[in-house]
Amino acid sequence: MRLTFSILVACVGLMLMNSVARADMADNPRYQAWIKFAKGSSETLDGSLQMGQMTMTSEITTTLTDKADDHVTLQIDTASTMMGQQHSSTRSQDIPAKADLKDVTEGGHENVDAMGKTFDCKVYTVSSDNPNMAGSTMKIWVNDDVPGGCVKMEVDSPRGNGIKIDYLLKSYEAK
Repeated sequence: MRLTFSILVACVGLMLMNSVARADMADNPRYQAWIKFAKGSSETLDGSLQMGQMTMTSEITTTLTDKADDHVTLQIDTASTMMGQQHSSTRSQDIPAKADLKDVTEGGHENVDAMGKTFDCKVYTVSSDNPNMAGSTMKIWVNDDVPGGCVKMEVDSPRGNGIKIDYLLKSYEAK
């Protein structure tokens, strides 16, 4: 289970990472989705990772802990269950104000039902040129009223027997 949890973290992390080595830096949408909220604002996503016949359910709560002109700092608390085993972790992540957005495509607007509400969301597709994630795509539905912005996320990867990750907004607190 620890390996599968590590794969989940690696998949999501690699898909969301933006290289700081490239010169074509732009405003980072992840930074923009947090900077307008006060410290303590949070979002909680509930979902699953399907890898072949194995399924892991997870709840991820992301909380804004620090704000600066060049980055925001998030605390990410994850609680996962697989084959009856529970695992939890806490980590910190800095999101830079500028990022390379060459692998991000905006795809219009769609409505997403979550938390008993309908959210009008911008849709983004993120592809990865990382060799470990070759052929993987992430689709993210973003609403500006939600801290962090993420209302829904889907990741499809052809790795191994295929990996599918689905998350939906469970709750949020905007401060």
